[in-house]
Amino acid sequence: MKKILLLIFGIFIFDTSFNFAFARYNSCEEIRKYYQGIYPNMSIFEFKILPDDNCADREFIVGSGYNPICIPWCNSCNGQKPGYTLRNISCQQKSDGDVVCNDVNQTVVYSGGTTNPASSVGTTWNVKACVEDPDAPCPSGYYGTSGKNCYLCPENATCPGGKNSTFNCNKGFYKNNSQNGCTSCPTGTTTETTGAGSIIDCTAMEGYYGRGGGVKKCPDNSTSKAGSLSLWDCHCYQNFYADFLSSNPKCLSCENGYTDSSGATDISACKCKAGYYKSGTKCQQCPNFDSINTGKATSPAGATSVSQCYIAKDTSIEDTTGYFHFSGNCQYKQ
Repeated sequence: MKKILLLIFGIFIFDTSFNFAFARYNSCEEIRKYYQGIYPNMSIFEFKILPDDNCADREFIVGSGYNPICIPWCNSCNGQKPGYTLRNISCQQKSDGDVVCNDVNQTVVYSGGTTNPASSVGTTWNVKACVEDPDAPCPSGYYGTSGKNCYLCPENATCPGGKNSTFNCNKGFYKNNSQNGCTSCPTGTTTETTGAGSIIDCTAMEGYYGRGGGVKKCPDNSTSKAGSLSLWDCHCYQNFYADFLSSNPKCLSCENGYTDSSGATDISACKCKAGYYKSGTKCQQCPNFDSINTGKATSPAGATSVSQCYIAKDTSIEDTTGYFHFSGNCQYKQ
């Protein structure tokens, strides 16, 4: 009979040691079902340490003792709870029923009550748990010095984490130290990269000029390259010219004319279209043949003199004197 009891006891010790060393369970209930499937009358006790919300990935192991003890084992800390570090800790039940846990530096990280039976007094369990650590680097999504001096990343910013870390404002935002956050760049501006430290880092977008809070939109019918600083960096579209010296800077259309390209800075860049000639700064229509046959005369595009006006070959006109057909170009003569 004694041999049978010793054999059963030996099987139990081997079984709990095996589970303690290797097995992981999803819950204490899973452990309870496992052991009670073998030993129906066996009690399962739970070992409760540290707040549950500090651990992000928890499993459970079986601790040694006369009765199996369900012990929480943490695989990783909650990244949303800065100031905690995953550590190996050693816990022991004292004679008064309290459990005291120490880390590798023999620092007490937990002291409190337990539901363990009295038979577990003096038993030591080595586990992994998330413990408060003043030197823990800030996790990703937080910034600050370390430990509990880590703060949630502001909106429109990225926080890589680490010790003595800061936040980097996203592109298009700059750091507003008075609000300890990120402020959007003014309309028409953005930042070249992330991490802008002030509003002066906000540069003009395409179609704007200036810097920081003094950015303005280019006049109608013009545009500019990103980063432009001056009004004169705005280029009028083709067939327009700049009138930027007036109190109301604008781009004016070349009346009856055109420009060879964009960016004209003066009316002198305007050339006359076909059928017109340059007279001073304006484009005048070529003279009419008579009051009946208006618009018959033309000119090459870009004409600079009325003498370039002519009636083209094969043009037919008719007036009170008869019918005329031009077999060649008829040049205007003053």
